[in-house]
Amino acid sequence: MSEPAADNTPQLEYDRFENMKCPSCGALVDLSGIEPFSAIQCPACGAAVDVPAKFDHFRLLKKLGAGGMGATFLAEDEGLDRKVAIKVMQNFMADDPNAFETFKNEAQNAASLNHPHVAQIYSFGKVRDVPYLAMELVPGGDLGKLMSEGAPLDPAFVVRVGMEIAEGLKAAEEKGLFHGDVKPDNILFDASMNAKLVDFGIASRASQSGSDELWGTPYYIAPEKVQNKKNSARSDIYSLGATLYHAIAGKPPFDGADAVEVIKARFKGPAAPLDRVRPGVEAEVVRIVARMMDDPFRRYPNYDSLVGDMKKYLAGVSAVRKQGPKPAAARVSSTGPVSDAGAPASGGGGRKKFVISKGSMESAEARKQLEAAEAAAGGGPGPQKGGKIVLKKHGGSVLGPLPGADGAGEAADGAPEESRKGGGNGLKYVLIAIVVLLALVVAGVVTGVVTYRNKQRREAAHMAELRATAAKFEKSYADCATAVEKPLAAIRRRDEEAAKTVEALNVLCEQATGMRFSVPDLEPDLPPEIELADAEALAGAVGEALAGAMSNALESAAAQLADGLAAALGAAPGAAA
Repeated sequence: MSEPAADNTPQLEYDRFENMKCPSCGALVDLSGIEPFSAIQCPACGAAVDVPAKFDHFRLLKKLGAGGMGATFLAEDEGLDRKVAIKVMQNFMADDPNAFETFKNEAQNAASLNHPHVAQIYSFGKVRDVPYLAMELVPGGDLGKLMSEGAPLDPAFVVRVGMEIAEGLKAAEEKGLFHGDVKPDNILFDASMNAKLVDFGIASRASQSGSDELWGTPYYIAPEKVQNKKNSARSDIYSLGATLYHAIAGKPPFDGADAVEVIKARFKGPAAPLDRVRPGVEAEVVRIVARMMDDPFRRYPNYDSLVGDMKKYLAGVSAVRKQGPKPAAARVSSTGPVSDAGAPASGGGGRKKFVISKGSMESAEARKQLEAAEAAAGGGPGPQKGGKIVLKKHGGSVLGPLPGADGAGEAADGAPEESRKGGGNGLKYVLIAIVVLLALVVAGVVTGVVTYRNKQRREAAHMAELRATAAKFEKSYADCATAVEKPLAAIRRRDEEAAKTVEALNVLCEQATGMRFSVPDLEPDLPPEIELADAEALAGAVGEALAGAMSNALESAAAQLADGLAAALGAAPGAAA
């Protein structure tokens, strides 16, 4: 039997199960006439049971959520015997016969993306013309739920989540994939609070399907996408930045009465700086988020530069701040009703456990809530004495006076004096231990700072010494160069004059005899007694040696010239004299 599902599940048809085993006691439960996804009680043990539905080879257990693109179900893959998340999508591809194949290819590309911060896609298919995705089940809740719980999120935790999502987006971009709808509801957490991005390829295809419908969430959509531009890394960076802004500030970067007003607000100017909306946010966080949401040409150009800035900031932040709240399962168990024995209550008669988170709840507010709880549990407020609230026994123990009340109060129902003293001593020892621990931490920090500054001073002194030595060497070298340059210049001038004289004699000799005489060696060996260290003496010795060589050369040249002239005139050698 096939029937359409209720609610806003997109065109989903499913088959019913005739019966099922109770997950608590294993008894067979008859499901005849019971709508899938209904909550019933096992007739054998009374445990609450969710009625499943059959969809292809999946057992749909319960609906996790629904949105504009489809609905998501917690399911069981009967073939592989594992829990998965099934996203059944709206058939926005019905008007295009080729759209399904194109979307299938994109889903296959997304399935090939194996990254720790992207939810894995296991399979893709179509049942009765309804496309679906089978995805990794991420059990820790989503960022949107964390934001809705009221307690402000630590900016360091939010930036760490943003860095992990940016790394996943970078891996997708390398495969040619863009997301198109980054928002808090699409950022999920595993059991260790590691962030994972979901819905890759779905929003991307929908936003580029050729329809006039604009896909995206007004709070986080990039302004260029409103102008019908395609998805890009920069538009995903903007959406991620707007998501981080909302998570830190507790309010979206732009708001309005409807989607159009929200988008118009973005075009009127940038969002208010984070530290103005939430005082105390570090300047580096303000800068990073503002640049992510800037105009496209001033936005981060790529994920490498964005992740690099985020890592630099997170390197100086404690691990506790980066961890964030407890995983979803732990949060549920810590805030749900508990029985008098401390175990989860099965009915409404248990006493609610109040948790004061990070000191944000004032003692007066806690007192009001506890009084209300006492009134609901025992028919009236607990006994009071001297303006102090005295709590009744809880699971065989005495909770003691409300924090912040004056004095120690009295234990109810005749509790012995020793119990109260013991409780006070225990608190005193805890406070002493905290003070000692804080003193050790402060001492460690101070020691580290002093050591670091001393190291910096030593390094600065060493660098100054090196610079002084280098300057001294440079001055010595300059002085030596100056001293040598003058005699070398004189030597060069003498060489030039000697060369000119020799050339003139050569011209005369060639005109008279038709021959040229050989030029003597103008660089004779220096006498061994000359000390090379004395630059000026060396220059003078070289000059004298060259002058002597030049004189000998001139005398030789004159003699050759005379002999040549005598031979030309027919006279005997020496007659010319």
